[in-house]
Amino acid sequence: MNLREKIILPLAGFTGLPGTPGPAADRSARFAELYRHAFRNSPVYREKYSAAGLSPDSVKELPDSIKLPFLEKEELSLPGIKAGNKATVVSLASGSTSGPGVNTRMDGSYLLKRYRMLLEILYSTGWRLGDAAFAFHPEEYGAAALFSKALKEGALGKIVFNFFQESVLYRLFHNRKNFLYSSAAFGNFSAERYFSELRAFAPRLVISRPDILCALMRQAAMKGLEFPEVESVLCVGNILSSSGKAALEDKFKTKVYNLYASTELGYVGLSCPSSGVWVHVDEDNYLAELDGTEVIVTDFSNYHTPVIRYRTGDAGELVRGRCGCGREGLRLKIKGRKKDFFENSGGERFYACDADEFLASEKELYALQIAGKTGALGLTVRPGGIAAGALNEIKNRFCGRFKISQDEVSISCEAPLSGTPSGKFPFFAMEHKA
Repeated sequence: MNLREKIILPLAGFTGLPGTPGPAADRSARFAELYRHAFRNSPVYREKYSAAGLSPDSVKELPDSIKLPFLEKEELSLPGIKAGNKATVVSLASGSTSGPGVNTRMDGSYLLKRYRMLLEILYSTGWRLGDAAFAFHPEEYGAAALFSKALKEGALGKIVFNFFQESVLYRLFHNRKNFLYSSAAFGNFSAERYFSELRAFAPRLVISRPDILCALMRQAAMKGLEFPEVESVLCVGNILSSSGKAALEDKFKTKVYNLYASTELGYVGLSCPSSGVWVHVDEDNYLAELDGTEVIVTDFSNYHTPVIRYRTGDAGELVRGRCGCGREGLRLKIKGRKKDFFENSGGERFYACDADEFLASEKELYALQIAGKTGALGLTVRPGGIAAGALNEIKNRFCGRFKISQDEVSISCEAPLSGTPSGKFPFFAMEHKA
């Protein structure tokens, strides 16, 4: 154990990687206890559950979850959602990718639990405290942007927290370097600059959203650049397709881990080398369900601001069984945002993972965005300067793959690409609402 570990791990209560999920009866007991706590201490939940004809004793086991109404995103911002008597230590804002953001309020014990879970995720990749880590972040999440936002809000506590997290904890103890990129980077960027930064820092672990890392990887492959050596890659923040994961592992000669996480919920699940893009749900700390295709998650640990049967807005699939790694349990695959899709005339629906699979098959492209509406789709691709004949061939392959009439699709390599307030690159800029 190195000096950083001797200081941080005891403070965080970190004792090692998590084992197999505990008995279902234990999880049922935690769920029932959280439900009773929310009913008795949160005005928002008490009103919701009373209106549904429920009492504090209506939940006794996990299957009873179906009795509970879902928690909508905007409800997390209501003052009455809070159910803890302890002081709020920090209020973390979500990225506002799809609509107004919300703040997740945490007390000290839950904040420490979140950090302990983060260490479990990082240690699962082979990284250890003190190993060099390199994180790609949008400028919207840079220290300057966060400071400016908190200053405008008059949130002194948030300024102190952000400084401690970024400058003390991550930079000093985690040995992490952040590389900021503009949300406009997808329209015009050079992979050489990013790769030179990676080589200079020589990290053991790269943490990145799949959108920027896959775009870099595809452009670098097109230009024949030499790929820097990286031991592990942790992808988080938006979808990672099977083809995208396989390409990253091939080009960087590394292990790629897919993390499903959010500001509201924390670290719901992590893939293993045998599970592909499917993540192993942390069933000791979360209940994952589906409402149609939408992923619904309950966080067993946040008693300060309970998050029970939360509508994530993500479309996904769940499967229970034995993974190739030998682990039994629930696995989750995210297909994209529920509202972001297009359909063909047969009613078949396609999400971001499908768009990324197509992009992976087009070796001369590093970015793709789909706009318009079903029946009148507009494709925007990069790089620019593609000849008209080659563009038409890309369009033909797109229409063939998704069984769409060519009359319903236009294509351009010069039209502007749109971003999101949180710096993510969306595959879709559709006009419809799901």
